[in-house]
Amino acid sequence: GKVFALPDANNDGMADTILEVASGFSNNHDVKFYKGAMYVTESSRIWKCMDADGNGTYETKTVFISGIAANETNGHITRTVVFDSINQKVFVSVGSSCNVCREGHRAIIEQYNEDGTGRRVFVSGTRNAVGMALHPVTNRLWANNNGSDGQGNETPPEWIDLVRDGGFYGHPFAYGNGTWFDFSVSGYTGLLPITATDSANVALMVPPAALIRAHSAPMALTFLNAQFGAAMQHGFLSALRGSWNSPTSFRGYKVIYGHLSSDQDTTVDYVADFCTGFLTDT
Repeated sequence: GKVFALPDANNDGMADTILEVASGFSNNHDVKFYKGAMYVTESSRIWKCMDADGNGTYETKTVFISGIAANETNGHITRTVVFDSINQKVFVSVGSSCNVCREGHRAIIEQYNEDGTGRRVFVSGTRNAVGMALHPVTNRLWANNNGSDGQGNETPPEWIDLVRDGGFYGHPFAYGNGTWFDFSVSGYTGLLPITATDSANVALMVPPAALIRAHSAPMALTFLNAQFGAAMQHGFLSALRGSWNSPTSFRGYKVIYGHLSSDQDTTVDYVADFCTGFLTDT
């Protein structure tokens, strides 16, 4: 329930100390700084924290957005927030409450006005889009997704893609370019019968910008810039937490690089390992 700062006063690339700057949170996940305030997400709300005297400790906090996920705190409890300063909008990722199920206010990305008002569903069918980031040039929102379990070690692949207003991203019925799940699998049978609305939503699906190995559990998503050189400056990094239930087929536990050939590119040319070695044994 705390937020810490790790200052590096002498700029040697190593933190000099660790400071507690805010506390009193529950299931806090994301921390973002925007227009002089620090925002901290919880499962059902987002706090706006202020440091009035500039001493590095945030003395006051007020509720910025409440009622996220209809105040449910079960299932996927992390919330990611992204601030769009150009369009004065806020995006919040709300993970599903289950592996696969029908639900009305989860597995979505919400959009708000800059002041926290005007809630609306921006996209649906995103089972748990933990990583979200605005492209630094186009200002378009991108996200990655943690897919469902129970369909095998290689299904469904995780996706990384543009977040298109009004789009449907498959959960809990389909994956990839509209490939339906096997509904005879335990847990998926409860989704039946498939309705005309379900079919219409799946028909809206478009090929994702990138697919990576199933159950890799992508976390943070970060775009690169010119400091990474001409070959990598348009791409992105994504951290993979790794599978919790594939003991004979480990994956994840690394940071991957996705290559985009230009600022305007929306198709990932290839994905490669960027940093590995976090998992050294079983």
